[in-house]
Amino acid sequence: ARVFPQENSQIYIHYTGYLADGSQFDASQGDYEIVLGSGMNIIGLEHALRAMSTGEQAVARIPSHFSVRASGGRDLIPPNCDLNLT
Repeated sequence: ARVFPQENSQIYIHYTGYLADGSQFDASQGDYEIVLGSGMNIIGLEHALRAMSTGEQAVARIPSHFSVRASGGRDLIPPNCDLNLT
């Protein structure tokens, strides 16, 4: 049976983040902890994780309006940039 994370679930992921032009901007170093609904994560990533079951792998293509928007992110992500997380 497929098991999906619920609101406030604590989950661990491995990821590599790419800008729309294919350049890498970040990668997890081992397990990266996420609490769904905490407000601390990229919105599009949370949407993708809610649709994934335990152990599933995917590529999340996140349009700018679900990523870091006009502010950019940590000097690594330009404003209004689409993201790909693998």
